[in-house]
Amino acid sequence: MAAINVAAFGMSAVLFLAVAAVTSVWMPRAFTYTVAGLAGGCVLGLLGLWLSRWEATAQTLHYTPSRLLVLTLMLVVVSRMAFGLWRAWYVWRSMPGQTYWLVASGAAGSLAAGAVVLGYFLAYHAGVWVRSRLHRRATATARR
Repeated sequence: MAAINVAAFGMSAVLFLAVAAVTSVWMPRAFTYTVAGLAGGCVLGLLGLWLSRWEATAQTLHYTPSRLLVLTLMLVVVSRMAFGLWRAWYVWRSMPGQTYWLVASGAAGSLAAGAVVLGYFLAYHAGVWVRSRLHRRATATARR
């Protein structure tokens, strides 16, 4: 199951980076912010692996993610999205016609917030996949 998550999040990350690269034509720093957000999310994913509680039995491996880290990550993203919506509304109503309202709204920062979540789950599930493979190998050699 973890391998499917890693493949799905990996494809999502590649697609997200491609869309951010195309978007950077209209929003100059969109790709840069997205790459930075993805890297930051991967670092948080590794931190999440370290903070997770792991319980190994003879047949299975159970884990409990850090609730505080996931809650903090979600609050940061929700806050950024709410700020982005407010900023877009404010800029759209008061912007002169020379600048695109989408660029001035800070949508590149919202792309970065989404990339943080994507990077977190990509790194976290990759770590779960690696840890479960190591557990399977250890239990297989212990049975011999």
